[in-house]
Amino acid sequence: STGATGAQGVTGAGTNVRVMHVPVTNPAVGGRLLGMVEEACTVTQIDAAVDVATSIAFNIEERAGGPTGAPTNILSSDLVADVDGAQDDSPGNALLAAGSWLYIDISAKTGSPTYLSATMKMTVP
Repeated sequence: STGATGAQGVTGAGTNVRVMHVPVTNPAVGGRLLGMVEEACTVTQIDAAVDVATSIAFNIEERAGGPTGAPTNILSSDLVADVDGAQDDSPGNALLAAGSWLYIDISAKTGSPTYLSATMKMTVP
């Protein structure tokens, strides 16, 4: 339906959903800064996959106070992405403050994946 509260309106269903795609070419153990969260939000799901065997283990960190701030893992444990994909829909630290920076921390690489694709789904109040 249309109108302000319809599916195509400014306050309709789905207008409070935010998605961040995290493409990582030539992933290696270590980390990369992803960017800043502009508004307070709740992480609802993280999906990830790699292009070829075998896997990448990672977590996404929230860094309050700036890009080099103290890290807090969003997931309770590292997500292990393989060619079949992986999903976590119950993050341990789901509430992100406006102005927090996000950082992907790759803890392990097994095999020879050359690309990691991760997607983080969030909602705002």
